[in-house]
Amino acid sequence: MKPGRLPVLLLGAIGAIGSIGASACQDPLIDPAVVLGPRVIGARVRAQQDPSVAEPGPGERASVDWLVLSDQPGAFAARAVWCRAEPSSLGTPRCAGAPTAESSATGSYDTALSFGFQVPAGLEPGQAWLVWLGVCEGAEPAFDAARSAFECPDGDALEAYYRGFVPAQAANRNPSLADDQIAFDGTPWTALEPGGPSSPAAAGEPCSGSALPSIVAGVRARVTFELTGDDRELLAAAPDQYAAHPRESLVYTHVASHPGLDRAFSAIDYDADTTRFELELDTAGLEPGPSGETVIFHLLVRDERGGVDWLQRAACVLPP
Repeated sequence: MKPGRLPVLLLGAIGAIGSIGASACQDPLIDPAVVLGPRVIGARVRAQQDPSVAEPGPGERASVDWLVLSDQPGAFAARAVWCRAEPSSLGTPRCAGAPTAESSATGSYDTALSFGFQVPAGLEPGQAWLVWLGVCEGAEPAFDAARSAFECPDGDALEAYYRGFVPAQAANRNPSLADDQIAFDGTPWTALEPGGPSSPAAAGEPCSGSALPSIVAGVRARVTFELTGDDRELLAAAPDQYAAHPRESLVYTHVASHPGLDRAFSAIDYDADTTRFELELDTAGLEPGPSGETVIFHLLVRDERGGVDWLQRAACVLPP
């Protein structure tokens, strides 16, 4: 990882409650649908008592999972810092005072990194808490509470934050992709068992003869998603709330280890009758070897209040 603050792909923040963000802007020349360099792509909070709950209350035990992707395999050192948030609605949030907790761990790219924590006690409904993530290669990052920023020994860290809110009413629940349908060129696209005999090692690895769905380089493939279990929860709005709607909308982020996806985001609005979308994967630019090349696909969903889920799929691109 080169020194310097690196971009974070935002999960299409469409609500004020629960957000993941970065303290730097993303390079507009980088295709947001391609995994290039280390990037934090998702954060998911789950209450310990009920993992489907995305908004644990004050003093409750929970976990936060971070999905850090890269186009190169490898490990990294990470540090998570929790604090109460200063009141704000715009820009990068800041800690109100010293951190309430810190934790360190070692992670690997493309695998979720989980931290257990306790929501700061004494927060009132509607008040916010923050968890910051800092990532360095080779050495643990240091956190500067005054700047709410991390540093690596050789420069700036890759960093991201998640802003959680204490629920004022029924707590938000994480959407679930497990009960939805995803297909690759019309065939159900299922996950292979990790470490199984036909499971690929990583993006770019040979895959001919594996159980992965395959496509010949130069051909366009269709990725189809259909919302089967409707995760658009009902919303309670104040009578005078502007542009209030009765339930959540969902935003989907989809990225791949190789170029070719026609876009990075899709959405299923709160009032949409059609609960499916299609993507096109153009493999014209791929030149796989005689044994084929593995392409990794990540799909994430985020609701309006910070609930998140994700999945990973793989396909095999074969030579013409």
